[in-house]
Amino acid sequence: MLRPDGDHRNALRNFGALVFARKLRERARIAVINGHPDPRPERFCAALAGAYAQGARSAGLEVRELVTGAGDISPESAFQALDWANHFVVVFPMWLDRPPAPLQAFFAGWARHVVEGGYIEPPARTARLVVTMGMPAFAHRRQSEAISLPGIYRADISYIGSVESASPKQRAAHLADAWRTGARTA
Repeated sequence: MLRPDGDHRNALRNFGALVFARKLRERARIAVINGHPDPRPERFCAALAGAYAQGARSAGLEVRELVTGAGDISPESAFQALDWANHFVVVFPMWLDRPPAPLQAFFAGWARHVVEGGYIEPPARTARLVVTMGMPAFAHRRQSEAISLPGIYRADISYIGSVESASPKQRAAHLADAWRTGARTA
């Protein structure tokens, strides 16, 4: 029964996310996206994205990796990888309480690409957002609803704070957690 206050949309979206998560386990195709504007491999976002991808591959899942900050990637090939995937993992730094503008523009371009392809809106994908930041993570955990990217309707969000001051042991623990999370996606 539809609710007069419009909450039926949220209930349907949550139910759809559960059904989609079940299908994801059956045939997961994962696009791991390093959303840091600086594509250098020594960036912690690159290490986290790589660890997640390795973990998912170790579990037998199909994975494609994208780096949105790399100038040599063509939009067509990037959009094909997003069209192929049924689950996104997006790793990015928090800049001024938002994802970096190039990452937002990348997903907005993909949403336009999908709409031009005949969809009314991008097909729902499940996603995991891994957000790094210089400040302690607890400050942003309450604002999880405020982080959004076009075309992603349901996302689990992980925050990793104080990355500049993290010890090598703490960084290794974050990388191990990213690997385990990737392996558990199956």
